[in-house]
Amino acid sequence: MSDYNPLEPNEALEPLIPIKQALADGTLPISLSSFYAGVAIGKYPRPIKIGRRNFYTPSILKSIRNSGVSNDS
Repeated sequence: MSDYNPLEPNEALEPLIPIKQALADGTLPISLSSFYAGVAIGKYPRPIKIGRRNFYTPSILKSIRNSGVSNDS
């Protein structure tokens, strides 16, 4: 059996936040279409896709917000 552990001993898993929820509650203060246009051109990282839904972790949302989210794509 392997000793591989993808998580460090003190590293906790982050929750996944649906993109639509982050946009609706103001975590990402832009429109859905502007957000996906930004993903398409590489301005924002690709989301984590599970089935048909898209998610981000709070740390990724924070880095997007700190990088200067704007409504112009």
